Amino acid sequence: VGRVVFGDVGDVPLMGDWDCDGVDSPGVFRASQGRVFVRNSVSSGTADRVFAFGVPGDVPLAGDFDGDGCDSVSLYRPSTGRVYVLNSLVGGAAEYSFFFGVPGDAAFAGDFDGDGVDTVGVYRSSTGRVYFRDSLTAGVAEFDFAFGVPGDRVFVGDWDGDGVDTVAAYRPSNGVVYLKNSHGTGVADSSISVGSYWY
Repeated sequence: VGRVVFGDVGDVPLMGDWDCDGVDSPGVFRASQGRVFVRNSVSSGTADRVFAFGVPGDVPLAGDFDGDGCDSVSLYRPSTGRVYVLNSLVGGAAEYSFFFGVPGDAAFAGDFDGDGVDTVGVYRSSTGRVYFRDSLTAGVAEFDFAFGVPGDRVFVGDWDGDGVDTVAAYRPSNGVVYLKNSHGTGVADSSISVGSYWY
């Protein structure tokens, strides 16, 4: 594909299947304006859809939060530990709003139980612990385990093709990504050196 230019300096990048065609394409969250811009093709150009959602300081989460096969953008507010879920790309009030984690946690979205619906997890960098739920509600985490070391940057994906998203950690100090194929404390199943400027 080559280089794709989309968004402005300072935007938070996203990838998602915005038009339900089975292909992820770029999006950005412009935190200074509380606006989301998405494009339906992997190419440079203007946004296919723009809408207002969130406030400066929010962290965007791309995912399929209702299992309809289309991704949307939800938000995590680190200052309060509150999640705002929106199942469309039109803006407006969130369909779900709940607290999860504590202020300062780093949030991520994924399908942690393989049911086709993304939910929210958080990584607490100060303790190196991962927490996530299998529903879009407040409550105690279904999974709570240590992974990585304080300072790692945690994200999720389906690393082994089994339909379940699990955690990975990028360690800036050595430029290595550590992948885990199951939920729980333990050593990584594999690792990849990606360099010190990856994330």
